[in-house]
Amino acid sequence: MFVVLCAIFALALTGTEAQDYATGVQISSFATAEEPTCTKTGPECAADCSTLMICMAGDPTPLDTVLCSSPNQYCVNGACTTKPTSQCTSAPSFTCTDDGVFPEPSDCTRYRTCEAGESSLLQCPTGFVFNSQLNVCQRGTLPCSKIDCSKASTSKPYIVYASNTRFYAYCIFNAGNIRTIMFRCGESEIFDTSINACRLNCKAKGYYQNPSSCNEYFYCSAASAKPSEVMACPPNYVFDGTGCNSDASKCKFPPPAVV
Repeated sequence: MFVVLCAIFALALTGTEAQDYATGVQISSFATAEEPTCTKTGPECAADCSTLMICMAGDPTPLDTVLCSSPNQYCVNGACTTKPTSQCTSAPSFTCTDDGVFPEPSDCTRYRTCEAGESSLLQCPTGFVFNSQLNVCQRGTLPCSKIDCSKASTSKPYIVYASNTRFYAYCIFNAGNIRTIMFRCGESEIFDTSINACRLNCKAKGYYQNPSSCNEYFYCSAASAKPSEVMACPPNYVFDGTGCNSDASKCKFPPPAVV
């Protein structure tokens, strides 16, 4: 579904502009990760091409597992290495944290689509990089951002995706290995490392509703400024974009219903 939407976007462009945009080609698809299973004794690579298992004779359950991390992010012949085999040319495993389109953390020319917990990996054409603002491949070398968890630490585990700060990664450190998990803030939010949370993205001076509550709002002093502390309307009032209103139907952005 997401690939179809990107294709429609690209087809809508005309002339020279169309030549500057393209859709990616799916090169692999990953279902929800299965439990790694041993087939021999000693170190062995799992089917996901990125998990190293320590196995014992006659026992299909690994004694221990290690997730190969960048730059030695592929598991080949019982060891973590920088290059995959011909049977494993895809990128390392990816954890879908939400449905939608995500940039590939370690490669500007690739991106992911997630649906119902399943990830598909797409490759942009040669000479193109993925533009996460438009969710389409764009000719040239910009915008290009990569997540480098070696710059993070256990006390500062978050890394912002520089070309689109709506995306961020949580870096998990375990016995010398690093795992990168990508997340995405809401439509009108960006990730703020000073509070380690998503917050409203001030696009201009003014008052803005809290996306998670019709009763609450923020004040932005200028574009790109940090919003004020959350403010609240009186009970049974909603913020309508300019002020507090007793008519509940005037809430501009009702939060999604909890199922």
